[in-house]
Formats: sequence, C-alpha cells, structure tokens
Amino acid sequence: KLGTIYRIETLDFNDGSGKISGSVWLKNYKNNTFYPFLETKDESWAQEKEVYLIYGDHDYYDERIRTNYDGYYEFTDLIPGDYTVFVYSEDITGGTEDIPVTKEATISTEGEEIAVSLITIEQL
Repeated sequence: KLGTIYRIETLDFNDGSGKISGSVWLKNYKNNTFYPFLETKDESWAQEKEVYLIYGDHDYYDERIRTNYDGYYEFTDLIPGDYTVFVYSEDITGGTEDIPVTKEATISTEGEEIAVSLITIEQL
C-alpha cells in the first residue's frame, strides 16, 4: 500500500510568458591631462554589451544576452517572480574591476511585460 502519491511540477525561470526589456546607454570619458577631472567624450547606445538576468535569490546569473545595435535587450518566456538585470560598467575612478549596474524588476502575472528604466554605463 503506497498511500497518497503527490505529483509536483516545477518550472524553470524561462518556462513562462513574461518579458523584461530595456536599453543600455554608454557614456565615454576622456582623461584631461591639464585638469584633474574627466570630460565626456561621447554618448551612444551600448552595442553588443552583455546583459545578465538573475531570478530570485540565485547566486549566479540565469541568462546572458547581448544588446542590439541600438542598445536594446529583451528577456522572454519568464515566469512570475523577482528579477535582477545587470550590466558591467568600467570603474572610471581608477579601479581595476568592473562595477555591476543593477535594476530590479518583478513580474506579477503570466504574460506581463516589464520595461526596465534606461541603464547607463561608463568607460574611459
């Protein structure tokens, strides 16, 4: 006699119908040798920049994509839950490690589409 058998279905983070999208803006600086500050060289959409997605409290990223020519990215087929989107930016203060620039997003219902506010990264 087995008693009651329970069947539990688990979903992966990309087994849904939600979407998170946004754009990445790149601000380039140049060193000014005569003055102790940085000046803006140019600004543009960040092309071919890696964007990472973390679902819930996972320790490592769950998905990685690249931005399009216009800085746009889109994560699709997401289940409801809390997400963190991040992109690495150079440390323009002289550090050697890149700095993650993060944005939070929550998908509440199936099929929901979230637009993340503009992410700005910097480089020398």
